[in-house]
Amino acid sequence: MCKICSKEYINTNTFLTIEDCPNLVSISNIDFSLTKVECIYIMDCPNLRIIDNLKNIDYLSIDRCYNLKVISNLSNINKLDICDLDELFRIHSLSNINIVKINNCNMLNIYNMYILIKLLHKVKIKNYDYIHELYNLMKNNNNVDLCIY
Repeated sequence: MCKICSKEYINTNTFLTIEDCPNLVSISNIDFSLTKVECIYIMDCPNLRIIDNLKNIDYLSIDRCYNLKVISNLSNINKLDICDLDELFRIHSLSNINIVKINNCNMLNIYNMYILIKLLHKVKIKNYDYIHELYNLMKNNNNVDLCIY
């Protein structure tokens, strides 16, 4: 059963949760500038393959969407948090994103990670198989706050 819910809290921030949607294949072409949605949580959508062209949200979290392959064209998103995306191999066309947290997304190749990090201000990486290679590439880049744990 697919669960989509929106919760509005006292401070008027609205959280949109998309959870356990086995028939969801893509999420694309959504501009949240005219809505109150500030945070989106996408979890346990096993057939989600593409997230493309999302705009104007503060926080996007994607977790346990094991077949997600591409995240692209994200703009005006303050923080991106991705975890346990087994098939994710490409993140591109990000603009105005400040913080990215990556946990257990080992299909992202070293080149893609390097490009991603160079575009950002702050990056946190956990459980990445190529962490030593990535660290060697990034150690001379003083413009990025890189946290590896």
